[in-house]
Amino acid sequence: MIPSVTQSDVLKAVGDFLVTVLPSGFSVIQALDNLVAPPVTNYAAMQIVTQSRLATNIQTDTLDLADGDYSQITQKIELSIQVDVYSETASDQSNVISTLFRDAYAYNFFPENIKPLYCDDPKQIVFVNDAMQYEKRFMIMLYLQYDPVVTVDTQLAIELNPPFIYPVVEGLL
Repeated sequence: MIPSVTQSDVLKAVGDFLVTVLPSGFSVIQALDNLVAPPVTNYAAMQIVTQSRLATNIQTDTLDLADGDYSQITQKIELSIQVDVYSETASDQSNVISTLFRDAYAYNFFPENIKPLYCDDPKQIVFVNDAMQYEKRFMIMLYLQYDPVVTVDTQLAIELNPPFIYPVVEGLL
């Protein structure tokens, strides 16, 4: 069974958001991809860090006489995504991300089933490249909610037959 929204969908939505708020010429990549060299300058790398359940499941049953009955089970999840900005203007760009992510701009940008919750303040993180040179890097944690729905077949009834009434047999009790 495939959920209606996957973590790949969330990463794509965050990547699309970053592309719109960062200046042209910035690349947005998914971190932790082995054997892939990062761009040389001006890029943001994103990776999923944690996921947490926000509530118990919500189950919605649907009676469908034509195609069969089914249940839709929704799980509300908080996902944290680390975004590292590498650039001479990394501080400024991480502030832009923070400002717009905490605004209605981000809420309206993301699809209905993926919504921004909050983000941490940007932090400068030491990064030494392979030439032993310091590079400007700022990290920001973004927190989003997404609600994947899993659909399963089920059996529902329109009406039930009257309950069976057991006959009373004398002398058994």
